[in-house]
Amino acid sequence: MMPALHIKRLRARYSLRGFGVASAGAKSKLDRLLRSMGQEEFEAALARLGLPSSEIICLRALHVPVRIDLSRADAVVSGAWIEAFASALATAIGRSEGFVRYGSRSQALVDVLISVGRADVSRAWAWRQLGLWRDAAEAIGVGAAAAMMALPESVPAALVEVAKAGALPGLISRVAPDDWMAVARAAIATTGASSIRTILDAAGEGSSPGTRARRDVSEMTRATARAVLAQSRLARSAARLAGLDLRAREAMAIFAILEVDPAALSRLSDPRALLEVLLSDSMASGPKRPGGGDQFGSLRAEAKVVPQGRAERSNSIEQDRGDRQAQNEALPTASIRRCGRTRAGGLLFLLHIVGELGLPETLCAPGSALAGRSLRWVLHQIALCLLPLEPNDAAALAFAGLAPDADRPSHLAEPVTELEQHAIRVASDAIVARLRQRVGNLETPRAALLLQTCRRGAEVLADPAWIEVCLSLDDVSTLLRRAGLDLDLGWLPWLGCVVRFRYA
Repeated sequence: MMPALHIKRLRARYSLRGFGVASAGAKSKLDRLLRSMGQEEFEAALARLGLPSSEIICLRALHVPVRIDLSRADAVVSGAWIEAFASALATAIGRSEGFVRYGSRSQALVDVLISVGRADVSRAWAWRQLGLWRDAAEAIGVGAAAAMMALPESVPAALVEVAKAGALPGLISRVAPDDWMAVARAAIATTGASSIRTILDAAGEGSSPGTRARRDVSEMTRATARAVLAQSRLARSAARLAGLDLRAREAMAIFAILEVDPAALSRLSDPRALLEVLLSDSMASGPKRPGGGDQFGSLRAEAKVVPQGRAERSNSIEQDRGDRQAQNEALPTASIRRCGRTRAGGLLFLLHIVGELGLPETLCAPGSALAGRSLRWVLHQIALCLLPLEPNDAAALAFAGLAPDADRPSHLAEPVTELEQHAIRVASDAIVARLRQRVGNLETPRAALLLQTCRRGAEVLADPAWIEVCLSLDDVSTLLRRAGLDLDLGWLPWLGCVVRFRYA
């Protein structure tokens, strides 16, 4: 696949000395050739540079000087122009000046949010090119909110990266509480949850969770809340922020739920109860060990949230020039992309069947043996039931929507019970049965069939809310292709990420 090229503004200036009265005709010819150059020719020139088609490269400006012999054929003149453009681009990238490179739009969103948390908008020109930043005159908190609204499905995972970078306190302080709630609503909508109003009723009315009407909280809701508190980095980070507005706290709780279990808000009969449990004292102070002390250890960056309305919401941002230069030497997104190798890359093909069987809606439903478990936990257990994999195998983690370096979902969770193990086995058997139907293989033993389908060396690449499985061309299977199992899955609301397959 060739890289795509988007030119926002193009200005050409000709030096036609020596043409005399013929200069008007020469200018008309150059204008005509410039207009006739197709996007495909430019993109082919970029492909010859060896630029990865999956990367996004933003250039502030590109100066392309070229000497053209107008006596040559039109195709030769156009080709010289295009090659000069490609050469100038390669030179600009080689100098590492005036350009920004991202692996994906979600990486760019993380850069926006971390940078706003650090009061640094020096790359706003690149964000505007990607549609993640608006008018340069608006407050940076408004710009950050607009960026999140442009990619709401990536916000929970992006905020995890912001928390890891220690920039969450600054970001929260610069985005208005009402804007946080608007982003939370948009993020919920991407999961397919139909009861956003129920989830957010009474939100932002200034009441505290303790003064609201008491609800009868089911054990399933409490178990889900325990899983979120145990596994969510956002919940742990938000618990340490003093003076946090209630609306911002509610938004952080919603993002924490979506971080751990994107399907939870859709399957619970009273999702508002889950939100209120998270907003109770247990989230405000953080889970404790019986003997005292923080269960999760100390954060590297602890800071009070700065009240709204202070100078940091001003459009003019003054920052020490040395700090600004140090931040610009390396993008905050440099280490965001996680990579892992696996011998079971084909396991991700089975996510087609998971969705087809409706398992995301039924596995953790109220009354089921797995009620109270997160869908990520259940999918990870199913992966280990299907194949003899290590719990931290990149494919097993990706099957649960997690990056290769993520903690396994069973970390800090209650051990699996016999009843749960039986339910997991039943679900895996249903997946294998549907696999037999899809590939038309009713004879091969279960273990052999799974190995034929899943045993594929692969590299798993993960950005926030995005997973790509890179496989070898030697592993292309006409049988699996005919069954549609290696087609891109796209956005999976119940997994909270995009899943793609690429052969190279």
